[in-house]
Order: sequence, then structure tokens, then C-alpha cells
Amino acid sequence: MLLPICFLLFAPITKPPVTRPPLNWSATGTLLEACSCAVPCPCNFGESPTMGYCHTVYAYRLKKATYNGVTLDGLVFGGGEADKGAMGYLDLRATPAQAKALEELAKAVFAKGGASGGTRKFVPTQITTSQTKQNFSVKFGESGGFAADLILGADRKTPIIVENNVTWPVKRFSKGKTTAFRYHDNVGNRIEVSGVNANLGEFSLSGGTASAKAGKAGKPIFVAKACCTPKK
Repeated sequence: MLLPICFLLFAPITKPPVTRPPLNWSATGTLLEACSCAVPCPCNFGESPTMGYCHTVYAYRLKKATYNGVTLDGLVFGGGEADKGAMGYLDLRATPAQAKALEELAKAVFAKGGASGGTRKFVPTQITTSQTKQNFSVKFGESGGFAADLILGADRKTPIIVENNVTWPVKRFSKGKTTAFRYHDNVGNRIEVSGVNANLGEFSLSGGTASAKAGKAGKPIFVAKACCTPKK
């Protein structure tokens, strides 16, 4: 007598996918920046830097900003870059929760272009920025920074404007020329030049994991190039 043989098929047990909330962020404000190139910085037009390298100092002054639900309105972050690498600065006024979110926001904004998007050390610092109709400046505590005058156009009333630059994530820049530029940091960078390029412009940026996925599936997301080119 033949007994029926039964085969049991076991489906592999799979765990349900872990759903994480998207790390959404947005930021609007003013970018103040200076570099070692002559006016105007050729990098902004997709050309090689004036001296074969471009060293830069910059500050993002936030008007309205959030990162993963943390409000960052009124704070500032920035950085300095030269031949020794990149340094990051976070507003000393930030609370512990804000400081963590501010660093993540800085990384996300730096990845948009202009600044280098790689790994860097961030330090809490007293960041001072100023802006008038004639000039603007940035200072990172004892590390220094720059001061610049706006360059007026033919009417001698309004600054010369550059639109659609290829490096920084700013659509419209007012051009400036530094009157002082002295900077040094903990990674060994040292910049001391004068009469070089400076930029002042408004930014409006946003991102997160949700938008990143949408970008891969849909239209490509434009990311500007890094402005800083180390000295060889």
C-alpha cells in the first residue's frame, strides 16, 4: 500500500520594512561669502580660479529655518576652506537641541554646492555678521573672517548683480570686494589677502529623504559645484 507523500512549502519569513519619517528641512536667509580669487571669481562662471586655487570663508545667516521639526530661525552657521581642508562653525547661541539640528542643516546646505560637502569638524563659535547698503562682513570668533564693500554699477547707486552662478546655491548675488580678509583655523588653514572677490545674496533651500527619492525617480536635482579649490 502506497502512502501519499505530502510536501509542505514554507515561505520565507520577511520582516515588514521599517518606515522612517523623512528628515525634511528648509532654510531661507542671506549668504555672505569671500574667496581668494580676483573680482569676479571665475569659479562662479565655471572657469578656473584666478591663482589656480580658490580659498573661501562663508556664513549662512538664517531668517527662517527648520530641520526635522527643530526651529532654527535667526541662527548662523558657516565655514572656512583652504589647502588644509574645511572647518565648520555653529552659532554659539544655539541650544543643545538646536546645535545638533544646525550641524545637520549645515551639512545638507553645504551639499547643495559652493562649500565642500565632505566630512569636517564643527565647533560652536561666536559668529558676527553685518550688512549695510555699502558693505558686509563675517567674523568667526578668534578665527577671523572678512569685510567687503559692495561694488556699485554705472548708476553709482545699486550693486552689480550676477545671476545664475554655477557654484553657490544662490540665484542672485550682489558683487563685493574685500577691504580686509584675515582667517585661520584649527586645521591649519590661513588666509590673508585683500581686494578680492566677495558675494552677498539671498537663498531659499529645502530638502530631505522624501525629496531625494522623488529626485531619483523624477527630474534630476541640480547641485552646484564646490567653490573651494585647494592650493597645489
